[in-house]
Amino acid sequence: ILLGILVTYLLFFRSNSLNYAQIISEVTYEFIGRLEKLIEDLIIMPVGLKLNFPLNSTLGSFFLYHIYLLRTYLHLTRPMYIIMIKFFSYMGFFGFSFILAIICDIFSLATIHVFCFYGYASYIYSFNTKSLTSLWRLIRGKKWNQLKCRVDSYSYQTDQLLIGCICFTISFLLLPTILVYYAVFVVLRLLTLSIPYVLKFAVAYISLFPAYSICLRIFGSIQ
Repeated sequence: ILLGILVTYLLFFRSNSLNYAQIISEVTYEFIGRLEKLIEDLIIMPVGLKLNFPLNSTLGSFFLYHIYLLRTYLHLTRPMYIIMIKFFSYMGFFGFSFILAIICDIFSLATIHVFCFYGYASYIYSFNTKSLTSLWRLIRGKKWNQLKCRVDSYSYQTDQLLIGCICFTISFLLLPTILVYYAVFVVLRLLTLSIPYVLKFAVAYISLFPAYSICLRIFGSIQ
């Protein structure tokens, strides 16, 4: 608690909240700008990637539109930054671990767009891989038995096999494009998860640190 009060006094009561609001706004917009530049680079197919152009353009436009919505949302909520900083400045009286927990939550909220992009890419990738698995069973004359939870042989008609082969080919050719977007957002998601994990580790370490016992030993209360 004493450490939290000291940090609060040094960071908030001896400086202007407007400076922190400006820093948070600049960092957030810089991160969004870099993410937008990354998606634009994916659309123009960098490093010789041979992606499916219609699907690549569609996915790129989809994610760019969500970045536009996010930038509009941040622009509308920007006047609230100072109020939020002033409110959180008093949280230090609950202890330094409480400050770290608040910072962890704020960072998670600030990077929620990365989580949304990862969720979209993960859903598309999962749908594509499940479709390929089902269609591969169809080509081999197999079928998943839902009741017995196993793969059984099944006799398909010629038109069913033809449509299945066409759908399998389309899904397989679209897989590299989907995989690129999925891999990019998985890496971004892992990077954004690393900072909260470090903060949670610090909170746990501070909570388990035997400060009270050390103080008692220093002042001779423990024989």
